[in-house]
Amino acid sequence: MNSFALVEEAVSRAQDMMVQQKYDIAKQLLIEALGQFEMFKRSLSSQEQQQYAPVDQAIRDELQLIEDVIQELKHINDPVQRAESADQVEDSPRNVRNDRPNQYRQPAPSYKNVQPRVYKTPSIQAKPEAPKSKGKIDYDRPWKQEKPADKPSNKGDPDKPKKPSSDLPTSYDNVDARFVDEIHAILIKNTGVSFSDIAGLDDAKRLLTEAIILPMQVPELFQGPMAPWKGVLLYGPPGTGKTELAKAFATEAKCCFFAASASTIMSKFVGDSEKVVKALFTIARFHAPSIIFMDEIDALMSANAASSDNPVGPRLRQEILTQMQGVASTNAMEQHVVVLAATNHPWNLDEALRRRLEKRIYLPLPELETRLALVKLKLRQCQVDPDLNVEEIAKILEGYSGSDIGIIVRESLMNQVRKVGIAELAKNKDKYLSEMKIGRDDFLAAINKTKPSVAQSDIAKYLKFKQDFSSE
Repeated sequence: MNSFALVEEAVSRAQDMMVQQKYDIAKQLLIEALGQFEMFKRSLSSQEQQQYAPVDQAIRDELQLIEDVIQELKHINDPVQRAESADQVEDSPRNVRNDRPNQYRQPAPSYKNVQPRVYKTPSIQAKPEAPKSKGKIDYDRPWKQEKPADKPSNKGDPDKPKKPSSDLPTSYDNVDARFVDEIHAILIKNTGVSFSDIAGLDDAKRLLTEAIILPMQVPELFQGPMAPWKGVLLYGPPGTGKTELAKAFATEAKCCFFAASASTIMSKFVGDSEKVVKALFTIARFHAPSIIFMDEIDALMSANAASSDNPVGPRLRQEILTQMQGVASTNAMEQHVVVLAATNHPWNLDEALRRRLEKRIYLPLPELETRLALVKLKLRQCQVDPDLNVEEIAKILEGYSGSDIGIIVRESLMNQVRKVGIAELAKNKDKYLSEMKIGRDDFLAAINKTKPSVAQSDIAKYLKFKQDFSSE
């Protein structure tokens, strides 16, 4: 690499350091560039040196600019030097009193005989009244374009569906108005899921009935030391019905259901995440009794999410724990709010959150009776071969979750479609839809293609957590 290439490299690095506001390093690099340039000039003739003279001057100007910047920064950061410069400004010749002789001074003008100038204010005349129109014009009505005569207006059409008016308030006390619409969007008063849509899980249904529905139906019983539960945790392998069970309880309890998630709570603006949590619990208490469902709560309240490395985590954790504790609430039953949380990784939860989730219910993989009920539930709207033994299929599905069983039933139906062919089915769909019946071979083919989504090693972790921290 020749000497001029070294000069270009040093100048380029110096400019990068200036962009990063590392002026001391940039100064050293420019000094190095000047040295390289002097070595490069020795190998040139006098005529060539004159051609490269602007380069030398440009580097020196850049160096002088950086030195001025460094000096100015030192002047700003040093209070003693800044005070001395202020004293120098006060003692400058511009501010020194003029002690010239009196003959050089002009006498001050006399204002004794000066009459003040009188300013006349123009009189304000009343605005002339507008001429009255012969016809009646409604000025408050907004202007609308006239509709064409050939298009009949559907105003007042009884068959046209009307947009339902929202009965939710537009503002709440101590709630930022920016978050009201976002929280109203996750408010679900009827989830459309009932107990009949969920197979099995009888123990979990009983425990949730005692923890959620019973305090809402018999509030007189839950007073004093028998206060209602404030937090319930559903944990277990994925696909065991945690989310569907929460929706079913919102319908059965006939209360408001807030489906909160990380995207609802988290915000890119500093401090807004805590305000969203406060607004969520305040609105939930206003519509009490209500349920706040937090699916995959480990994404918000895990040990890693609440660490000091995350600037939002500790503040968000503190706000959620404070609101769950109900410090600001006065009457427990009048403002009864239950936090129903679900997670697939309960061992990652914060210990303070684990204490506030007083009921911790384990939802295991479905047993034989539950698998049999699940298969029958999935096949209730399908045509089944009379020779199909559903109990045999339920025994084969050991180790599969409820979600896996739904996928296998769907794959069995697709096996019937593949036998006919998509093109043939599109031509004679009425004929083939009435003839399609799911048989044993369809299920066995679907089971061979679909493997369980839960490993046995994960089941051991759930059982260990149940042994250590279960509260059922």
